[in-house]
Amino acid sequence: MKQLLTRSIIFSLFFASTIANAANYRSEVSYYTYTADYQDDTDELVGGASYTHHFEKVGTTARPLAEAAYLARTSYIMGWLFGQDVDYKNGNDRLGTGMGAEFVHRSSQSPLILEVAYTRARYDHQNSAGTTLAEWNETHLDLTAGWYLSSTTAVKLQIAKTDYDFLKGGSKDYSTTDMHLMGKKIVDSKSQNPINLEGSVGFVEYGSDKDENRVLSVGGDFYFTRRHSLGLLYKNENGDEKQFEGTTTTIRGRFFFTSRLSLAIEKENFDAENKFGVDYDKTSLEVFYRF
Repeated sequence: MKQLLTRSIIFSLFFASTIANAANYRSEVSYYTYTADYQDDTDELVGGASYTHHFEKVGTTARPLAEAAYLARTSYIMGWLFGQDVDYKNGNDRLGTGMGAEFVHRSSQSPLILEVAYTRARYDHQNSAGTTLAEWNETHLDLTAGWYLSSTTAVKLQIAKTDYDFLKGGSKDYSTTDMHLMGKKIVDSKSQNPINLEGSVGFVEYGSDKDENRVLSVGGDFYFTRRHSLGLLYKNENGDEKQFEGTTTTIRGRFFFTSRLSLAIEKENFDAENKFGVDYDKTSLEVFYRF
């Protein structure tokens, strides 16, 4: 897993010097991966790719490059593919594959934000002998509406519904519904050192019993230049589902080698609040290319 992260970093650094700068872009492709190491000796590896197409060119002049589309209020469509491999300490495995799509409507002529995202995935839980113990489909639908309060500040309300359709394993089908209120603001967006501020509060459901947890998150990113930033995200979750109670701290960075090629890195740590949860460390890497 660590070799995969290292090779991706080398790939991005090698090609950084060969790509010309571009002030504007319309499309973006990315490759992403993350590895998670759990305290109970469970390991997780996820990888995938995405493509984003904006309906008009995104200008990056006098803007932090990572926030250019948000500040320009461009509409776009996005599609992605992903795969997951979870290795449990008892020898069992969980394999998953999926795909998704998203449509985002924004306009410089209107403060309205509308977003729709849909993901479908299939998971297979196997024992050490390769026998399938459980098999199910997951479909995830996000509906989001928001408003630009100013050219740099926006608020959004999101409702997310997930359906679990079990094909094997004896579990009954069920669905969960989550709700999040989110806010975002770019401070001094035209300066050489803008600051991104964001936060959210939400309610999430787990399992067929629909146990509910409350989630609060705050974060920010400081731009050393318009190309490079470092940030911190803090999230706390508590409620009926004790397994997920705890605090998540994420250190993240986004680095543009040119105005087309960039690398995003995150280091996430979850500290469980009680004996029902499991601490973990997660390392994420994503390489972006714009054209």
